Amino acid sequence: MTDGNLISDLMRKNLLESLNSGSDHEDEVEEEEEETDAVGELNHKEWSGSNAKDCDSRFNVANGFEESPYQLKEWTAQTYYQPFQSESVKPVIFIAHHGAGSSGLTFTLLAKELVSISKDSQINSGDELDIPGFFCFDMRGHGQSKFVETVESKDYSIQTLCVDFISILNEFFARNEFDTVKCRPSIFFIGHSLGGSILTKILKEDMIENQFIKDCIKGLVLLDIVEEIAVKALDGMQGYIDHRPKSFASLSDALQWHLDSGLLHNEESGLISIPFLFSKRETEGSPVYEWVTDLKSTKPYWKGWFTGLSNGFITISSRIAKMLVLSNHENLDKYLTIGQMQGKFQLVVFRNQQNSQFGHFIHEDIPNKVAYSILDFVDRNDFTRPKSVLHHDEGTSQRELIQKLNAKWGVKN
Repeated sequence: MTDGNLISDLMRKNLLESLNSGSDHEDEVEEEEEETDAVGELNHKEWSGSNAKDCDSRFNVANGFEESPYQLKEWTAQTYYQPFQSESVKPVIFIAHHGAGSSGLTFTLLAKELVSISKDSQINSGDELDIPGFFCFDMRGHGQSKFVETVESKDYSIQTLCVDFISILNEFFARNEFDTVKCRPSIFFIGHSLGGSILTKILKEDMIENQFIKDCIKGLVLLDIVEEIAVKALDGMQGYIDHRPKSFASLSDALQWHLDSGLLHNEESGLISIPFLFSKRETEGSPVYEWVTDLKSTKPYWKGWFTGLSNGFITISSRIAKMLVLSNHENLDKYLTIGQMQGKFQLVVFRNQQNSQFGHFIHEDIPNKVAYSILDFVDRNDFTRPKSVLHHDEGTSQRELIQKLNAKWGVKN
């Protein structure tokens, strides 16, 4: 969850100070700065641990995925797949990429909600079940993925991360034999933070060579990532790494720290995702839980992670639909602002004045709301499939749709 704190909370103040602070927005900016200061102060305190009893048995939660290792050249990727349930030859499959310091299981509750919403709506309507699939994985150096022992230099450049994803994507298609069983799935990419930047670069630069796979890709969803904010956040990354706890006495302590520091707001999701951020090491006294991902080793590659993201996103081929989902702010940079005015992508912003319900890991904090938005996005943009029961009237504008969703969830516009 590391880059979540950096991009969304710790360094947001830097961007706010660089923006024009007109009188119409003065109160809002001051409120944001106060929230950021509070979070930043908490993250830099020495954390003394939780007083709660060690209840690590709570973390034995089924994630609902079929797990399988994919052997690549330098490392073994741990993958997670929830197969689609459909008789259609054009099922929807979401393929997701997590951000730095996270793991594939950050998407667990989102995947469950996508299935649950689809199933409930179709059962209620009497339609045949057409349940989407969901595939994700732990990127190199994260979660349960493992480097080959002979690998000495660990490359985290965005170019290498793009090659990793394409290799995994090719293997996923090969294992499921979509092209030979005459099944042409509608693929929608979902990228959170760094994962979104990787997917954007792949699509912008047309890096996927397999034509069958390229033809299946229908859309891209970015979760809470704006280039300008992300680049500014990198200035504080080293300080954040230096001040966070190096280890925890238990998984319960690790979860509590994420909740207390505002990195995560949904304990249910944390019970699934947090254990895969840590490795257990036995010591003379008692075991300790240490971070799986060595973020310091990625430092040489930070500057290249987000450069060109916004312009790349809005200039991806128009045949691929695009949606940007943001939490608590809609500070679009130059390219995103221009792209939004030109209708290049759909923008969904979840606002929360108290900033206590959700944050950068919006798909973990409010998976139900994010799932509804994604399913509507699919319904609007997958023209190879019939409209689902979640469809809206053709005359409904994007603004009207968002207003309806906000009214349903009690979110103020």
